[in-house]
Amino acid sequence: MNFICIACHSILLQKTVDFWQARGMQHMDPSNEKDCNAFRQLVMVHTMGKVVCELQDLQEALPKSKLPLFVWVPSRFSEVDSDLHANYVFRPDEGAQEIASP
Repeated sequence: MNFICIACHSILLQKTVDFWQARGMQHMDPSNEKDCNAFRQLVMVHTMGKVVCELQDLQEALPKSKLPLFVWVPSRFSEVDSDLHANYVFRPDEGAQEIASP
């Protein structure tokens, strides 16, 4: 399934907010420039620069709500990854040592 992000307006119960955050969703405020820049960068990384989407555009596409906006953009760069080389075509050998240059 191709998609850029998953977004929802969460109710303000701490357990519900904790649930969404535990699944990687981030609270993003379209009036906050830092959140807008972070969202734009996440989308560009996920789409390899093919899509430019603004957080304000996402908010306008959703039903109007006073509840906080939570967003998840699938990206290896935005999530903790236990195997940093999992997506590499050429993976370093497990027994290989790095050669340090003098």
